[in-house]
Amino acid sequence: MEDVSEVTKSLGEVVLEATEHQDPVQASAVLETFTNALAKSRDPIVREAFIESCLDVLKPRGDEQDAGRLAVLEDAALTVIPAFLPLVKTSAHAKEVLGLIASHSEPREVVLALNQQLAHFTELADPFAVSDDEDDTDIEDNKLDWEYALPQVETVLDMYATVLPRLKTQRSTPTLLALQDSLTPLIEAVPATAPGELAVSISRSLLSRVAKIVTAGWNWSKTTTDAGGEQKAMLTEVLQTAIMIFGPCSGADLTSRWFLATNPQFNGLHPEIDGPEQWEEGQAVLDESLATANALGLDHWELIERIVNTSSVKPHSSISSLILLASTLPALAEKKEEFAPSKTIIADAMPLLTLAIGGSALDAAQAGSVVLEYDQATFFIELVMPLIQVNSSPTTRLAMSKLLGAIVSTTPSANDRIHLLKQLLEPSNPFEGVRVLGISLLREQIASKNGPSPILNPTLIEQLGPILFSVPAGPFDWPLNDVMASMWPVWLTECSNLVWFLLQRDTTNATGFADRERLDTLRSSFLEPVQQTANKWQSEAGDSPSFALVLDRLQDAAARALKATEPPIA
Repeated sequence: MEDVSEVTKSLGEVVLEATEHQDPVQASAVLETFTNALAKSRDPIVREAFIESCLDVLKPRGDEQDAGRLAVLEDAALTVIPAFLPLVKTSAHAKEVLGLIASHSEPREVVLALNQQLAHFTELADPFAVSDDEDDTDIEDNKLDWEYALPQVETVLDMYATVLPRLKTQRSTPTLLALQDSLTPLIEAVPATAPGELAVSISRSLLSRVAKIVTAGWNWSKTTTDAGGEQKAMLTEVLQTAIMIFGPCSGADLTSRWFLATNPQFNGLHPEIDGPEQWEEGQAVLDESLATANALGLDHWELIERIVNTSSVKPHSSISSLILLASTLPALAEKKEEFAPSKTIIADAMPLLTLAIGGSALDAAQAGSVVLEYDQATFFIELVMPLIQVNSSPTTRLAMSKLLGAIVSTTPSANDRIHLLKQLLEPSNPFEGVRVLGISLLREQIASKNGPSPILNPTLIEQLGPILFSVPAGPFDWPLNDVMASMWPVWLTECSNLVWFLLQRDTTNATGFADRERLDTLRSSFLEPVQQTANKWQSEAGDSPSFALVLDRLQDAAARALKATEPPIA
């Protein structure tokens, strides 16, 4: 503790000297001694004492000695920032000292020190980055620990937003260019280095801070002599890069919220994951980003322009515009949904929607009701199918399932719809859950609310009959545990139920499905083998309640289908 007293005394003497003489003070020597002592101390209590002492001596109090305190702070940026920044995770006082530096130190030196820190974090975030004094064996150790680094990065960005308006330089372009060159590589490095469990917290924190920096930089640039130059383009690129990377991970849950708002009958299924407390902060961050984008001149129609004219802008511009537009859908604010994109917009935006649905911007790739051409529909189906299989949110999976049904329904031609359903049902589809879902979507198409369904025609049975009503090769001979771990019990149950359902709906036999010869073949080649195999599986299951429930449903479905296809009594 003697060191603390000695250094504090020296620092206090510098403050007094500056107060008395009112001359510029070079406090670097004293501050360097202070920070060296701070760095050498391994005792957290001693370190905290150093920091508190520094804060106590340098924090302006509104008295006559403030002139001396401010004179010391003026010269402190390059010395204090590197020493205090690593301590912000464990010391709130360290962050407060850095706040003083951002508010009172020479602003150009603060910006220089902050850019150096951003470059340091970017180097650590690059697993292949090697410093001049390192060899290849050090690459594994050259990684960014985000639990340790995030508070530091947050502090750097907070300081940047504070110091930019204080700059007195005549031209803003060089400073903003340096900011872009320092910040953008770090933003781009986050997805490859940040752990998944921190994705939401990192995304919300950094996107909010980038928006504040861009706002501060834009307002400051309008006061400089080169206002109206390239500042808007540079700041827009920084903001849009951050939105593209952090927006989809902000936890705003745009897809599930939009789905529940437009389909309220599904509300309450998963209150533990769909409640406002899960998404409000993420939505607030997107709202803040949108406000910043609007300040830069990116209004609603400009965002749409960047979506449909993707050839003239960079990918991050189009994706970020899509995310911002999605975050403003009226349904999310409990307002009436009136916007429905036209076929032209869908066609123009197809490259972007493909990229968004197939990547991390799934939340943004939602559209209103629109008639799709067959080639558009089949393409969308290929993109949506894997999302249903792998997405962790049950509400989002349900939304995607309904989206598949909507894609089929909005395709005008009945035969095209049948081919889309075949795309879902055929054995070449690797997503077994989507194949079973396809039977439910087929049932929805058959159960038309406006008279007989247009897909009730001979093409339906010609195209889908061999897929739905054929005995699968292999599974009937599998061990029971393997069978029950597969889709086959559910698939055979749904196919058997579909036999009964189709006979009930196709009352005029428009499909030809009820032809006696066809039904006899169906009974002997499919329904009877299914019933026999279901009975065998049930006997092997014994007293297993989980197996019995599934197999009881299969037996019941096969029995009902067999009864429905019995030949009439002579």
